Amino acid sequence: MNIDEKIEFYLKGAREFFPHLKTSTVSSFFGSSEPTSGEIEFRSQFINEIALKESPLQFIHYTSLSSAMNILNSGNIRLYNCLNLNDPSEINYLLKNSPINFTEKEVEKYKREHFILSGSIYKSKNDEEFNLWRLYGDQGKGIGIVFEVDNKIENWTSVFLQTVTYGANKSNSKNIIGFLHFHKVFNEEHKLFSNTPSLFSLLSTGVKNEMWSIEKEFRIVIKLLLDKHSNLPEDSISNNSLITSRLNHELKPNGKMVSYVELPLHLKNYKSKVVETPFSKEEIDLIDYIPNLKVKKLILGPNSIFKKRSDFLEYEMWVKNKWKYNFEVEKSNIEF
Repeated sequence: MNIDEKIEFYLKGAREFFPHLKTSTVSSFFGSSEPTSGEIEFRSQFINEIALKESPLQFIHYTSLSSAMNILNSGNIRLYNCLNLNDPSEINYLLKNSPINFTEKEVEKYKREHFILSGSIYKSKNDEEFNLWRLYGDQGKGIGIVFEVDNKIENWTSVFLQTVTYGANKSNSKNIIGFLHFHKVFNEEHKLFSNTPSLFSLLSTGVKNEMWSIEKEFRIVIKLLLDKHSNLPEDSISNNSLITSRLNHELKPNGKMVSYVELPLHLKNYKSKVVETPFSKEEIDLIDYIPNLKVKKLILGPNSIFKKRSDFLEYEMWVKNKWKYNFEVEKSNIEF
């Protein structure tokens, strides 16, 4: 079989696990005969299509008062890479249960390249969580920011939405591990892939140890390909320059360097950036390729210093006038 026939055969089996799986790029090198293998990547947008079955989607991000002020004042929110998260088994939890062997160096690379914004799905006041206020909302003294994501997910090339699964024995985890087993067996027999597809590490960001299930986490995940020596973004069509231009690094108290990117809370004041695609030469606006995060509501924590809704009014009006759009403000209905 040539490479095209192998890919078609592979996708027929892989779609038993992910029905909408497609390839995005195929790179092969001609030798003396027609190529039978190459570097193959998958179109990963089906992950967003699963997450956004109900659109628009809202989620709540619990944070301290000072962090909330930084977000609202700057009009941006930070996503740190997995080296800065409180779960040391991020990404590796699924991969260590995988039939494919991943080295420590590979796992470290994946942690460096995936950036996370955490929250939990929010549909009504009943979706507030006491434990999340306690753990991430500064013991209830902070603010819960309710975001809405509602724009063109089919365009996103490096931004993904995931509802986290907890435990390797859950159906979603078993499905991913089954897919990886299929991939390993197929590739050992047919020698199709000369690379490890980046989809594998992306899928691993959506599975965590069951001990973290209290978080009921929903995530925005940004994947950036970084140069292993300089930590600068690679020159890749999968890296959106509106995101890579907001990549920064900082040192933690333990001396570990972590990285973060920033997403704008809304796009109405964001400058358009039209570029030409490398192959089709089609002109696209990169703004259409990042999420439009709208602040829909601010929830003052159950232990907030603002005892009355009116105590927050002066700052609220300042923010609304600065960004020229409206949002709700209310007190938490959780009791501490």
